[in-house]
Amino acid sequence: RFVLNVPKEDLESFERILFLLECAHWFYEDNSLENNPSLKSLSFKDFTTISKIHSLSS
Repeated sequence: RFVLNVPKEDLESFERILFLLECAHWFYEDNSLENNPSLKSLSFKDFTTISKIHSLSS
C-alpha cells in the first residue's frame, strides 16, 4: 500500500523509501493494532525487518 503503489521516481530515493516505510509503520501502529488486538506493537526496526522478509517471499 505505501511502497508498492508509489511512482518509480520515489523508489529511487533512499530517503523517500524510508519515509514511506515510516508512514507504513505508523499506519500499522495507529490502525492495524487498534482493529486487531492479537497483533503486537513493533519497533520500527522490527517492522522493517518483517517487511523485508515478506517482500522477499512474495
